[in-house]
Amino acid sequence: QLKKSESSLKSILNSLNVSVAVVDINTKSTIYLNDLAEKTFKAEDTLEPNWPQLAMDYYSQPISFNCCSKKDIQQQLYRQDNKHWYQVTSRVVNWHDNREVCLRMLEDITDRYDAEYKNRDLLIENRRLALRNYSLQEQERKQLAADLHDQLGQMMLGIRLQAECIISSV
Repeated sequence: QLKKSESSLKSILNSLNVSVAVVDINTKSTIYLNDLAEKTFKAEDTLEPNWPQLAMDYYSQPISFNCCSKKDIQQQLYRQDNKHWYQVTSRVVNWHDNREVCLRMLEDITDRYDAEYKNRDLLIENRRLALRNYSLQEQERKQLAADLHDQLGQMMLGIRLQAECIISSV
């Protein structure tokens, strides 16, 4: 059953679209990599290496983990060489042998960022168009009010004066 559950866990972790690494906090040695993390590790020397982002010693500021805190620490990084956004999520968990390890996940979030910026730009454009529409409606209402006041008002006054003139001559 233990082998079955380990196999199930591996298949679940390998089905994720994120690189997953389990790293010993004290020794900074890698305990486990899912398939995507292994591919990332093997591509370490290529033009667009992502392994350093997943490794514990990548950051200029060390990530300090409060052993009592089980909160995720998320960092978003932009790689200028390949123009991609990445999110690294780190969490301290208790390993089966009671040592604390860091579960690190690396996810390419470029599509999400692009969609958010497109949505933001569309929202700004939508607001600008709504404001222009409102302004045009107000302008049309003012023009209609002016036309009613200037033309119709004068015509009504003329008709009234003519009617009074007819009444007084009869």
